[in-house]
Amino acid sequence: MSYTVRILRLNEKEPLPAKQLDGSFASLSEAWDAGAAEVLAYQLRSIEAAFQVLDADGQIVEVTAEQANS
Repeated sequence: MSYTVRILRLNEKEPLPAKQLDGSFASLSEAWDAGAAEVLAYQLRSIEAAFQVLDADGQIVEVTAEQANS
């Protein structure tokens, strides 16, 4: 299964559209790592952000700590 990552910017005065990272990821842990790295990059610029991992159907995937670290 492939996964994509959507970035949400949280502290904007006017909410910007969510940004989807280029490409797809083969595993949940790869997608999680990519999302976490992107959020950290935003935070270094004082932009609050969060991310969602989506499955091939575009549905949000619930990720446990165990899955993210595997």
